[in-house]
Amino acid sequence: MREPVKRLKYFTELLAMKATGGDISRIARIASRYKEVINTQLRSHDYNLWVSIKSGSRKKAKAVLSDIKTRIGLKDCRSLPQLEEFKEMNDEETTKCKSCLITWNVPIRTVHEIGAQVSNLPEISWCCLRPKLSDFPYNLYTIVNGSTREDIISKARKIAKEIGINHHKMLWTEREFNNVSTIQTS
Repeated sequence: MREPVKRLKYFTELLAMKATGGDISRIARIASRYKEVINTQLRSHDYNLWVSIKSGSRKKAKAVLSDIKTRIGLKDCRSLPQLEEFKEMNDEETTKCKSCLITWNVPIRTVHEIGAQVSNLPEISWCCLRPKLSDFPYNLYTIVNGSTREDIISKARKIAKEIGINHHKMLWTEREFNNVSTIQTS
């Protein structure tokens, strides 16, 4: 039986970009000017700069996303709205230890079952569904916590075996530009 999905009173959008050199700091500065931007992170991937937006309305989240895209002027950026959330972020858990964003390529027919299963694992502090992209075929996003990088890698292998999904990507945070733990709902 399918677990109920949490319906939230806010909307989130993720803007993933391929940024280089001076663009990284410039984009981070532009993004941090918006109260709806809750974090901007440099990650270990071709889509290396990730901006997370939270707002009380889908319209406002999309408007902020559109404005940021216009201001930064990058052509190679992707919008990934959060479609469903299986486990709400526990900021306290993620700040006490190391963590890694792990994205999983889960068949759409099983994503709700696997999302619910993964959300119940103690090493997972957050889990949500986002659309797949042609050049980034991952749709289940999780934060995995651990004491060391090696511990997280070991946990990712265990999770992959447990859920039967080997196609995943570990996206380590290389630099965090801003992180606002409170939810913006305006």
